[in-house]
Amino acid sequence: MGQFLPLDDLQTYKQTLQHIPHLKDFRGKYLDELFRASELCDFAAGETIVEEGEFGHQIFFLLLGEVAVTKKGVPVASIRGYGEIFGEDPILNQERRAATVKAVTPCYCLSVHTQRLEMLNDQEQRSCFAVIHHICAQVLSRRLKETTEELARVENELQVLRSQMVK
Repeated sequence: MGQFLPLDDLQTYKQTLQHIPHLKDFRGKYLDELFRASELCDFAAGETIVEEGEFGHQIFFLLLGEVAVTKKGVPVASIRGYGEIFGEDPILNQERRAATVKAVTPCYCLSVHTQRLEMLNDQEQRSCFAVIHHICAQVLSRRLKETTEELARVENELQVLRSQMVK
């Protein structure tokens, strides 16, 4: 498994990591709490980061590298880009992980342990989870749009092929 580095020096990490696009909604003490609940981790190419079917309490922000997402061994997505997230489904629906995520290249991630956020007082906990859910909603909305566009493209190709077969 990847090497995990706790975020002990909040100021140093805040200066670097507050530029993660999805973390811009966290401010002040909420950003501090998020980082206290986090650690930096690195994964070698080919290493499994999350496994389909397991329970999870972490959401990952990709800082560097590329990961492949598979469902029942079938490739379904590739995620790359600073600040992209994955592993969010158990956080949203408290079910087992829906897919396996493996590092394609060496990867560095910010791993947020949501169980650590549950130790906050009620107001801080609600605020942090509200922002996390907002981030997830934005990402899932974008992914749904991309998937819908791909489905429409494939459907159009299928119609063209069907019409060619009839001729």
